Amino acid sequence: MVIRSHHIRSIGSRLVKQFKDPRSGALPKEKLSELRNSYSSSSKLAKGQPQTQSSPLQRPLVTYVQSEEKLHFVFSPNYSASDVPVDEKLILSPHLSQYEHIPLQMTTSNAPGRGDVDDDDDDMVSFIAAEIENRYSLDEKEHESRQFVGGMGESDGGVWFSSDGKIDTLAYWKEIRNIIEVAKEHRHGIPFGIYTSGLTNVDPIQLKEEELNISSIIVSLLSHSPNSYGSVAGIDDLSTAQRKFGQVCNFIASASEVGFPVTAAIAGGKHSSAGTELAKALGAIDVVVYDSI
Repeated sequence: MVIRSHHIRSIGSRLVKQFKDPRSGALPKEKLSELRNSYSSSSKLAKGQPQTQSSPLQRPLVTYVQSEEKLHFVFSPNYSASDVPVDEKLILSPHLSQYEHIPLQMTTSNAPGRGDVDDDDDDMVSFIAAEIENRYSLDEKEHESRQFVGGMGESDGGVWFSSDGKIDTLAYWKEIRNIIEVAKEHRHGIPFGIYTSGLTNVDPIQLKEEELNISSIIVSLLSHSPNSYGSVAGIDDLSTAQRKFGQVCNFIASASEVGFPVTAAIAGGKHSSAGTELAKALGAIDVVVYDSI
């Protein structure tokens, strides 16, 4: 049986329209909570449910990509497929295939300003922070007319952290926090951002308390309902799609509530408007639509 698209009304759209204050258009806090709970009954982030701990991570492999306005650092987990089971994460982020991808060769011997360093994490933090300083310094010398210079211009896209999808970017939040802290000692005006799937056991409250100093966090909401989320993410099992969709909704709402500037990433198509409406109801301050995934 063929169902015409205009007959389909998503759970998210129905709830948002039902809960909105007709005068202000805003979503009351108690209704926002109900909306979140409608998605998150099976979410690991739901209150009262234990959060599983992932296996300890080794220092990741890092690739950096300089696009026209942004400097991207892409993390890849440093383990073989037999070491840790991989749960693929779909993270919507800009297509960077047209730009050069440069693997960072991070060793103790070439960590800038560190000398003999035994701590791999400190080594990585120092190296990436120095690379940020280096790229901005080069931009000052070679392209002085560009607003990207120095991390002060309005068109500076800043520095962004993402992952290759095998593990979520926020698995490395401590390293990212320390990188930002070191980089801002010399370049305090640089905006920093993170792309995340929202499928993480990291609590946004903890990130706020630990002073993760980011200007934006882009969360891959993908769509407006568990069914369409599963379709975009390639998840055939509905219960799995429901659980993951609920977890992402919960993450957006929780991160927004503690003050992070959250942007939701939505897949383009006929459901993008409904996805945008849901994202705003959950607390996102902006939405970016990816027409090609």
